Amino acid sequence: MKDFQRDAVFVVENANQPLIVFPKPYGLAGVYHILFHEGAWVGVGLKVTPESTSAHPNGKTRKPWHGLSDSTLEQATLRGLLTGSLLIGFVALAVLFACSYVLSGAVTRPVARAWQQQKQFLSDASHELKTPLHTISGCAELLANGIVKPEDVPHFLSQIQSESKRMIALIDDIIKLSHLDEDAEDMQREDVDLLAVARSEAANLDQAAEAAGVELTVSGESAVINGIPQLLAAIVHNLCENAIKYNRPGGFARVNVRHEGERVLLTVEDNGIGIPPEQQERIFERFYRVDKSHSKEVGGTGLGLSIVKHAAALHNAKISVGSAPGKGTIITLVF
Repeated sequence: MKDFQRDAVFVVENANQPLIVFPKPYGLAGVYHILFHEGAWVGVGLKVTPESTSAHPNGKTRKPWHGLSDSTLEQATLRGLLTGSLLIGFVALAVLFACSYVLSGAVTRPVARAWQQQKQFLSDASHELKTPLHTISGCAELLANGIVKPEDVPHFLSQIQSESKRMIALIDDIIKLSHLDEDAEDMQREDVDLLAVARSEAANLDQAAEAAGVELTVSGESAVINGIPQLLAAIVHNLCENAIKYNRPGGFARVNVRHEGERVLLTVEDNGIGIPPEQQERIFERFYRVDKSHSKEVGGTGLGLSIVKHAAALHNAKISVGSAPGKGTIITLVF
């Protein structure tokens, strides 16, 4: 009411019926009756019209009084509410966009990573398959053209046979990994004695160990776990095969199975060439080899430890690696 009192023009026709005139900026332009209570101005009444100009002798109009408010204040309030609503709306949209971006990234990143890994795997597999194919093709072409001396024919035939076996082994490992990528859902689980599996796989590798001059032994206690027999055999086979291949004449490869509390531990230890510290985290990558210069001499597909990693994951087993160059390696799986 302060602004009304400051800017309005008071008109007093008589003591019983004072009037007030508002200017146009207030949106109330016109002449209004003034309300008094106990001698003090308390508000503005009806706009003066022909029907409301007469008053009782005591100063009261014939119609009831209605309070009026400043429309400027109302407009400012409405503008403030509108501005606040728009601001809240923009903030809500920004938050929604940010959340959508973060969530979409969280969903698509693993897919993109898996796709990139798959592309890399296909590229590496193609390269690995090309090498033996080139050897086979070259040897066959020389033999077909009669260029090879009769005494050298057995050597070239041996090369073809060796590379063919390498290709078959590589394709088998690729199929195994593809199967593991699909969680091997069709493979049946059963109770398996891990010590019996270790002894069986060591027996299968006896000739390879003897040819490499490496002593392969199995020790420990019977330990039954629930798992997939084929995959448990693949774990032991690949670890033992690496312990033999990356060793030296007169070396050893030792397999141990034991209980540790409620867990079962499988350990494969050797005193071979060892693994440099900076490469130990990479040995489970597909086609990764520590000693690339001797990879052809050593043989293998470069997928053995990757199969071990995936098979261990399907059994919720933890893998740890301890190694030192020139001293040997010990790999432990905790089931």
